[in-house]
Amino acid sequence: MVHNRDVRSRPFFLPALEASLALPAGAVIALIWTNTAGASYEHFAHAAEFSVNNVAMVFFFALATKEVYTCRCWMKPRLVHC
Repeated sequence: MVHNRDVRSRPFFLPALEASLALPAGAVIALIWTNTAGASYEHFAHAAEFSVNNVAMVFFFALATKEVYTCRCWMKPRLVHC
């Protein structure tokens, strides 16, 4: 028997992710962390430097390219399929 999952059984953080609150929440956490334990934050930031600077930028530019391509396809006449 399969039960339908209602809204109350969803993870508590899902609405925050859907509302794009992860970035501001992360910024607030980072500000608090760096002001309370600066040495551990600096160690973590240095260790995460490669993944942020290189890997995350690949995903950013891939998303930006997709958006530009989608916009160009939308602006073309409807007779041309993208």
